[in-house]
Amino acid sequence: MARHDIHLLSVLIATISVVALASENCHYTISVKTGSRHDSGTDAVIGIVLADRSGKYIEIKNLPGWYAAYVDVKTTKTGTPSKYQHFTVEQWLANSEPPYLLYAERDNCPSVIKKSPYSIQTCTYTINIQTGTRADSGTDAIIGIVLADQSEEYIEIKDLVSWGGKMPEGHDYFENGNLDIFSGTERCLPGPVCFMRLNSDNSGYKPGWYVVYVDVTTSKPGSVSKHQRFTVEQWLAVDEPPNQLYAERSNCPV
Repeated sequence: MARHDIHLLSVLIATISVVALASENCHYTISVKTGSRHDSGTDAVIGIVLADRSGKYIEIKNLPGWYAAYVDVKTTKTGTPSKYQHFTVEQWLANSEPPYLLYAERDNCPSVIKKSPYSIQTCTYTINIQTGTRADSGTDAIIGIVLADQSEEYIEIKDLVSWGGKMPEGHDYFENGNLDIFSGTERCLPGPVCFMRLNSDNSGYKPGWYVVYVDVTTSKPGSVSKHQRFTVEQWLAVDEPPNQLYAERSNCPV
């Protein structure tokens, strides 16, 4: 497939997608501009998640090296003016190019959104991560995590250490054989956590990281704590199989 064909296909797939949000149907017109850098195009299957500031979202799974310049989203609903949003991306989605991620997130939501403290229930999430003991298993990379329930509602923590590292001061996280503990508050998910995605930004010296398992405990006042273990046994590295900087595990009912 020629490179100009790839670009056109990316736009056509997104333009004809019609998605239901809540009880109303909207038509989403999504224009994706691929960059003009060398090898910017891709034959990969590209997906997109769109969300409003309340956290409600839709996911289009079929819209890894691809350089994206920007994404335009137009939302149309019968009887109301169309709404338009432009997201500047200017990023590689590739394991071989910085920031070594297969996704790009951009947020145009207002930076300060005041909500009643009673409008959203908060839960305490305690996350234990066991690093392996193989040679060079440890990492100095920034590690993030996504936790989701069966309905695909999710929370994302982009930097576990700064979010809620609970080890003694001066502790070196994610080193060989470590069992690291993190804890913090986030909004409660509608259901119990059953999906986990670990992400590495591949930074630092020898950033490859071998993970044995992740334990997640969710606590809410007045409720019994819920625990989920995700067996990982995988490298998050570009130079070790499966040669990717993320690990996804699902214990959700099929």
